[in-house]
Amino acid sequence: MTATTNNKLNSIDEFPSAVEVAKIWQQKGTQLANLGKYTEALNYLNRAITIYEDNPTALVMRAVVLIHLGQNEAALTDCDRALTINPKDKQAWLFKGVALNYLGRYEQCYASYDRALGIERRSLVYRLVQVWKGIFGVGRSDTAAMTSSS
Repeated sequence: MTATTNNKLNSIDEFPSAVEVAKIWQQKGTQLANLGKYTEALNYLNRAITIYEDNPTALVMRAVVLIHLGQNEAALTDCDRALTINPKDKQAWLFKGVALNYLGRYEQCYASYDRALGIERRSLVYRLVQVWKGIFGVGRSDTAAMTSSS
């Protein structure tokens, strides 16, 4: 091999892999979502998922963005896809529950929250679900919920 050939190989090796590029797009999408720029975030997350389709983290983040954009069916699809890849993904179960809640599918919503809780009860997800349930009166009887609202 000549020195020129070695230099070409070295420069090609310096390019990031497709997975690394996808993770960069995912990080950018997450940053934009955290700033409330959901439409822009969605564009970056779409790019990330196009490059690396089996990334449950990017799928869940896109689901969160879609929920914020009112696209709950699409969010549910992303959560289900993430759960196909990793059935123990607590975030996927949690945001599946959120999407189901917005779709008015409450029994499925609560079952999804319970799955998130069953995976790791002491996690941050557990605390988030408890707050979420408290906001929406989940787990209280109809009488208790009506009494507290009057």
